[in-house]
Amino acid sequence: MLRELLAPIQDDLPGRRDRALILVGFAGALRRAELAAIALADLLRTDQGFELTLPRSKGAQTAAVTVPLPYGRTALCPVRVLTAWLDAAPITDGAVFRRLWVPPAPPDGHPPLPRLGSAALTPRSIARIVQARAAAAGFGRLEFGGHSLKRGALTTGMQQNAHAGQLKRLGRHKTFDVLGEYLEFGDLFEGHPRRDVL
Repeated sequence: MLRELLAPIQDDLPGRRDRALILVGFAGALRRAELAAIALADLLRTDQGFELTLPRSKGAQTAAVTVPLPYGRTALCPVRVLTAWLDAAPITDGAVFRRLWVPPAPPDGHPPLPRLGSAALTPRSIARIVQARAAAAGFGRLEFGGHSLKRGALTTGMQQNAHAGQLKRLGRHKTFDVLGEYLEFGDLFEGHPRRDVL
């Protein structure tokens, strides 16, 4: 589903931003407010990927949290797409995910290139971007929203048999009850804990 979502995205400035936004949100199981708040100073590049420091998180409001964004082996690598966005956008400090605007068309009719603003995207604008990209990929606009990246990351981890404790840590949830609200279990019979015994 993630590959399908990314497939129509072009390799232009808005495309690089949105691809990075989607893959960083998915890899880090980030809420839209956490994505909107990422500043360049919050990212530390290491041999294994980026360490993203969240000064505040809904699940940890009193202390900063470090979220790993690991290198991947496929086109879904959050490190490579984030690097491509940062290389294309002349960001030296401040917000990583920023608004883009298109200046008015000149009289010669050539479409102007989008320009990078200084203001960070809002959580609501991030939700709109995800919904618009989903619609462009052929998904229903209402199937995706602000929590789709976090929900997808945790559900994918569950489907890959990640330990519940690892999922709780990735999602930065205080309790397993809250974690359960994010998981989509799908087929009731698939992965039944006693399937191989009965």
